Amino acid sequence: MYIGDDFGVITVVDVKRQERVKQIAAHRRSLRDLQISADGKRLVSASVDHFAIVWAIPDWRPITRFKHNDAVLSTSLHPDGNLLATGSADGYMRVWDLSTEKLRFSFRDIASVSSVTFSPTGDVLASGSALNCVYLWDVRDFISHTVLPFKRAD
Repeated sequence: MYIGDDFGVITVVDVKRQERVKQIAAHRRSLRDLQISADGKRLVSASVDHFAIVWAIPDWRPITRFKHNDAVLSTSLHPDGNLLATGSADGYMRVWDLSTEKLRFSFRDIASVSSVTFSPTGDVLASGSALNCVYLWDVRDFISHTVLPFKRAD
């Protein structure tokens, strides 16, 4: 189990033995999201320090880092492990190709992108903004999308 804290530290916990195994000084500021890859070989951390970092497990070396202009609030790994989506307080939702470490797609919202997630099949990417809109993106081209206005529950 992996836990992030307000000091930028990732704590690795062995749940069966109920003990802390390791602590990694991952970021300079508070962590906002942690995502483990489907194969368990990589962990992505997101922080208010403007970075999302991909870590190799179990040696805990940073593989790559991706920068935004404000806090990275949310991350999602594609089920095949080749794409990483990041959402930021800078209003950008970005999709990175992990094999090339290059930006594949970028969308500018007019508010913070507070949530990103790939569907279990990987064919749709959803992004949610502080303006209560959800965008559904077709991962094949990132052009086709649907906007779902959000209504608060009473």
